[in-house]
Amino acid sequence: MDRDLGAMAGYAKAPTLDVEKFKAHGFQYQWGRKDPYPSSYSNKPIKTVNLPAKITEPIVGIMSLYGSDGVKFLPFDPSYNGRAGYQMAYRNPLTAYKPSGSQYWFTDDVTSSISGAWATVKTVHDPCPAGWRVAKAEEYYSLFSDKGYNGTLPSYSTNNMNMSNYNTQGADKGFVLRYDETDQSKTTYFRLCGYYADRVFVQIGYFDFIWCCNCAKNGNTYQARHLQLVSTASDQRRGINGINNEGTLSAMLPLRCIQEKD
Repeated sequence: MDRDLGAMAGYAKAPTLDVEKFKAHGFQYQWGRKDPYPSSYSNKPIKTVNLPAKITEPIVGIMSLYGSDGVKFLPFDPSYNGRAGYQMAYRNPLTAYKPSGSQYWFTDDVTSSISGAWATVKTVHDPCPAGWRVAKAEEYYSLFSDKGYNGTLPSYSTNNMNMSNYNTQGADKGFVLRYDETDQSKTTYFRLCGYYADRVFVQIGYFDFIWCCNCAKNGNTYQARHLQLVSTASDQRRGINGINNEGTLSAMLPLRCIQEKD
């Protein structure tokens, strides 16, 4: 897919107009859920947007939701202090479950099966359209300049992305990455839209974390892999890009889909 799931447009190059950049913002998801949440909406970098317990009116930096009439603001809860099973989560699609002191949005009865909620075989919880599924980490390896890349996350900036806009990534507020090893003219734009952390939305214009369908136990805790893209304009994790294996499942990140093979 040439765009984040839910985005209005995908680009091969960095768009020049703000309105075009905004179209590259897709939805954001808690890992293992199919329910979408609005992304950021800002023409300037913002490190932190503090979120109320429930969003009942437009907030600077966050895309607004509106009802079917296109006029009435649609409230949603970005950080409900509690957990839910799938039945409750599906009944409350506008509630993101973020219990204090836990990395899990789900209840204990779901824990043993959570690692298969998204997978390389499409599941009922997969938010991608029919014929598509959430991409796995290995399917992003072609975005790295090292052809032997094995899914590690460096501890410092290495300029390891197969990027065509390295010198302008800060101004472009996104990465233009080559994805076809046999045809380096093929590129796709990853917008640095930030993500929902704990009761805040962070790193708009600096970070793009993309969920992968891989999930496994790290020690005693289930965590998911995500593609980590950080601009050299950032003062945190500056230019440290790779596959991060320690994604907190209650976090809300964008994702991309890949077409299923027959």
